[in-house]
Amino acid sequence: MNNPQSSYYDRFSAASGEGVQIPSKQGGDGGGRGKVLIGLAAALVLIVAAVAIFAVTRGDDSPTEAGGPSSTSALPPVKATTWVNPTLAEGARALKDGWQAQQATDGRGVFDVPKTADWKLLSSDTLFGYADPSGKERVVAKAPAQFGVGYCSSDKDDESAWLGLVNVGKRDPSDAGPDVAQRFADVIATKKDGSKAKQGKLSEPKSVKVNQGTIPALQYTITTAIGEANGCDKDKDIEIRTVTFSSGGKSYQLVSVRSVDGSKELPTKTLDEIISTFRPSN
Repeated sequence: MNNPQSSYYDRFSAASGEGVQIPSKQGGDGGGRGKVLIGLAAALVLIVAAVAIFAVTRGDDSPTEAGGPSSTSALPPVKATTWVNPTLAEGARALKDGWQAQQATDGRGVFDVPKTADWKLLSSDTLFGYADPSGKERVVAKAPAQFGVGYCSSDKDDESAWLGLVNVGKRDPSDAGPDVAQRFADVIATKKDGSKAKQGKLSEPKSVKVNQGTIPALQYTITTAIGEANGCDKDKDIEIRTVTFSSGGKSYQLVSVRSVDGSKELPTKTLDEIISTFRPSN
């Protein structure tokens, strides 16, 4: 799911602890489908061009209200968990053998993926997401894990799925979950002329358990066609999932983006297992 048209979309490749705060549920539908690894210098360039939309905040790329009040979770309060596996206290070790942990540098959570050749972990301070050249409707996550890199012969950098951690501050999971899922879908679906490819309906919230079944979370799913597909993405749909929970006075969110009906599809069973490992940072 790489840049569909390099001549139209800009791509940036760097790691950064700086991020972008995206106003929630405000602003236009602008967008586009350029996957970016956003570094500090590149992010600042885009922000200057889109100052009405984004505000620079250190270590924050959350799609929250800019300057607005934060909300509290509607989910039952979560008590501190006593780790079943003592290695979890370090936060960077996987919950089971044969898996590897991925976490962000700014405490936005931890998740595990299988430790196989199909998976590639980018650095824990890398921002990864989608934007058009003007920076409108950019959506990003930190500490990405890519699945199936190189599956497409015409673009060896393309992956068939990826996951990352989104900073949602203290937003209620029932608010942040559907909002971020829809934002990702809108950016991916947007065509050069501003119209959008066909999208499915955003799902109702699904109650799931994360952190070895100890924390309740809300999952939202939406599927969309691709606005500007390259050869690797032709005739594919993209599924976006968000899983969000609140614990210890803050909220955590994991987003997954995967091609469906493709030759190298991330299995649903594996994705569900990954989601079950999602947990707070220590």
